[in-house]
Amino acid sequence: MAAKLERGEAKSAGWADWLARFDLLLFVIAGLSHRYGMITTPDFFWLLGLIGCLAALALLLAIAAFRRLWLDGDRGGKLATRALLVVILIIVPFILSGWQALRLPALNDVATDLDDPPQYSVLARSRRGMMNRIDAYTIAEAEAQIAAFPSVTGRRYGAAPDTVLAAVNAIVIARGWEIAAQSEITGETGETTLEVVSRSLIFGFENDIAIRITDEGETTYVDARSSSRYGSHDLGANARYITSFLDGLDDEVANRAGGGQPADAE
Repeated sequence: MAAKLERGEAKSAGWADWLARFDLLLFVIAGLSHRYGMITTPDFFWLLGLIGCLAALALLLAIAAFRRLWLDGDRGGKLATRALLVVILIIVPFILSGWQALRLPALNDVATDLDDPPQYSVLARSRRGMMNRIDAYTIAEAEAQIAAFPSVTGRRYGAAPDTVLAAVNAIVIARGWEIAAQSEITGETGETTLEVVSRSLIFGFENDIAIRITDEGETTYVDARSSSRYGSHDLGANARYITSFLDGLDDEVANRAGGGQPADAE
């Protein structure tokens, strides 16, 4: 009677499956912990590095398991496949972030006016430790921003400053941004600056935003600045904050002023 051949089980498949599921759980817990303020952003960055390394290890183990399945006919195909799918789920955000980092310039502070940007008062004093400093823009940074984000420009409206300020506050509140300070309108400059804190939707990364409203007499001009608190590369987030905010402001001012588009955009 012929002996029945028994298929072995690729141990790497089990390890890959366990490690991938553990890594996914760690990713979710770390993301939620940062989103709700239970860990700091620098600690979260370290955890993201660890999560990326564990995902790479799980991927190697899954590949090793598939190799055993192909060459030796071992069991474990379902475990290896599940591990591979989970790893792909984990690494997709890393791949997208890496693509943005390669495609866009390394900026973490973007403004509509690079020569005279809106200034932070209260929010600048709150930066400490490993947070990014608020500095003047270098020539290289200004050129990189203009080339990468030509749509980041101020908006001029044919509406009174009070109307524009009310529209700005409405947009800020609708987006759930936290108002940190608002300067008084001065007679000399006719300016007021609103300082707010925004948080990214998924991980809750905090950005400081300054919105300056200038009374020009017949028109009102709006500048904006968005600055990441951590990291040397914002992956384009600050430019998106500004353009999205100003696009929303166009509609809000038009509704409050009885229709029409911005008087100008520079």
